[in-house]
Amino acid sequence: MKDLTSWKDEQFKVMKADLEELLRDFFRDFGAPVYDRLEGEGPILEISEEDDLVLIRLELPDIDPDDLEISVARQSLLIKGRQRRKLRSSGQLVEHRRDFSNRLRLPCPVVPERVEAVIQDHHLEIRLPKCRGEVYRKIPIRRLK
Repeated sequence: MKDLTSWKDEQFKVMKADLEELLRDFFRDFGAPVYDRLEGEGPILEISEEDDLVLIRLELPDIDPDDLEISVARQSLLIKGRQRRKLRSSGQLVEHRRDFSNRLRLPCPVVPERVEAVIQDHHLEIRLPKCRGEVYRKIPIRRLK
């Protein structure tokens, strides 16, 4: 039994993160829908809609704003990033990196040129102004005699 090695909690966290990444990539390769995060890890996303805008909030622990990229089209949003964590393994500090990518279909068309994103204390808020609905103008009909 002296050949057994005692694993520390950090080693299990590294192994769990590696397995999650492996499974996520495996299912994504087959086009299966998967969650980009498991309970308690990765970005937590909240989408709400107001009269004139769509509001998206994310909680981004362990993510440097420089490691974040946001792209928007008329009715979709792409959020890419890299999460970095420092874990102790066998007495050494090991940096674990985890890339994520979320493509969201927005509930309505937005104006990409007016989208704003602000980050504070690891909370990202993305404000997406809605496109105005079609406005119909009444056309008077002239009678010819």
